[in-house]
This record gives sequence, C-alpha cells and structure tokens, in this order.
Amino acid sequence: MKSINSIFPISILASIVFIFGLSSCEEVPPPIDFFVPLADSTFVASDVPQKQAKVVVLEEFSGVKCVNCPQGNTFVEGLLEEHDDQLISMTLHAGQFAIPLSSSEESFSTEETEIIDDFLEVGGYPAATVDRIQFSGQDFVSMTFPFSSWATAVEERIQTSPSVNLTLSKVEADESERYYRLKVEMVYTEDLSKNNNLSLFILESGIIDPQLTSDPAVVGGYIGEYEHNHVVRTMLTSPLGTSVNDGGIVKGLTVIKEFEVNFEESWDLGHLEFVAFVHNSGDSKEILQGAKLKAEF
Repeated sequence: MKSINSIFPISILASIVFIFGLSSCEEVPPPIDFFVPLADSTFVASDVPQKQAKVVVLEEFSGVKCVNCPQGNTFVEGLLEEHDDQLISMTLHAGQFAIPLSSSEESFSTEETEIIDDFLEVGGYPAATVDRIQFSGQDFVSMTFPFSSWATAVEERIQTSPSVNLTLSKVEADESERYYRLKVEMVYTEDLSKNNNLSLFILESGIIDPQLTSDPAVVGGYIGEYEHNHVVRTMLTSPLGTSVNDGGIVKGLTVIKEFEVNFEESWDLGHLEFVAFVHNSGDSKEILQGAKLKAEF
C-alpha cells in the first residue's frame, strides 16, 4: 500500500511550476500530469449501457475569513436537499479569505484548491461554478451574487444528458490502517471529438472550526464552532485532472482506473467521501458527469 504522502511529491512539484507560470504570462500550458493510477485499462465495449441521469457538480469557493460565505454554504445545502442524488457539492477554500484565523485549528486551503481557483478565475467570494460552464449573462465561469443564479444554473444542467457514464466503487478497505482502494469506471455513450480528463477528490464534512460571518445575530461576527461541510481535503489526480484518452472518443469506450490512499490521522473516517468528474481538457472546462462515493468500511 502507498501512503498519501508517497503519492503526491511529484504532482505537487508540477503544481508549483504551474503556479509560477500563471504569474509570468497569459498563455499557460497545462501542468504535466505525472500521476499514474494503480490500475488502468481501456477497451471498447460492444454492449453500450443506457445513459445515466445527469449528476451536476457545484464547486463552492469559500474561506474562513469570508463573512458572506456562511450564506453561500446554507444556500448550497438547500440545493442539495432539493436535487438529492443529481447534485454534488464541493467546498474549495482558496484565496486571501482562506488564510486561517488565529484561533483556527488548521488551514483548509490546499495547493490543489489554489490552482483550481486560479484556473477558474474566481474573482470574489463566496463563488460557485456549476459544471464549469459559463452561462448566458455571466462574465466568467464562476458566479458570485445573486445566489439565485447558482440555482438556475443547476436546474439548467440537470436537464442535460451526459455523454459518459461514471461510477465509483469500493475495491477494498481497512479501517484500522485507514486504507482505501476504489475503482473509477467511465463508459462513453456517444462519440466525442474533445479530449477528456478525470479529476478525483477526497472531501470531509462535519469539521468544527471557526468562521467569520456577517449574520447580525452573531455577536462580533465570529462563530467559534462552525460546521464546515464538503471540504476538499486533497486530490488523487493532478489538480486539473489526469488524462482519460489519447485521441478521439468512440461510443462504447470504457476506461477503468483504480486508486488507493491512506487517510490522514486527523480526518474523521465517518465523514469522508470521494468525488470524481469527467471534464473536457483544453479550452473548454465543461464537466460532463459527476459521481460520489461515501468512504465505508
């Protein structure tokens, strides 16, 4: 088994190179993807399954010093209740508002979340991207206020039909060793001309740590025991994803990858989940389909 610390040094180096590139010029090539999954098989199936229901991915950009972010958190929780299994939410802490408070137990910002924040050109907080689409009337992929625009975008995307089926499943797990191995399976239900990447995240919910707020009912605007949910802890791919295909995609193309991780000691095993999505690489950032899996032992 590999520990999480043994997986990432090279990809982190690539991430650092990418960050410095962002500051030096406008045209920046994607970072080199050094990450190699444990198992990787590709074939074309003759029996293509029916399309899955669309699963939308909402990336919420937040920070413990962002006084309006609790409002965004609450709004997203409402969307999750409304749309159930067709919506996935991820909270990415990044930017100046993600700098920990003096009373914070830890920092939720990671190198991956900072890279994604830059890649999606997030300009204000709280913000959200929905399937990484720039919707009509929006200047950027990321949206800030009003929150109603987030809901409209989610409802629009739920009505679309995904061109790839995406499934996550447990291969094996050991609670005492905090070890998990999972399988990601992608089956394309259409021919596609664009190249695709796969991004895979580990999220944790139920984290209690301080948060600033603009809620006038909260004395001093400080919540000492705020519940942070869907927080991106790390990634098992490069920040902008690992390549799914080399060349065009044909209907029936099936790609299976396996990943393993040893969870950090500070993470609560009862509140962890994996989130994956398949997305276009290159100029188009569109997420084609999302999937999630609760880490169960």
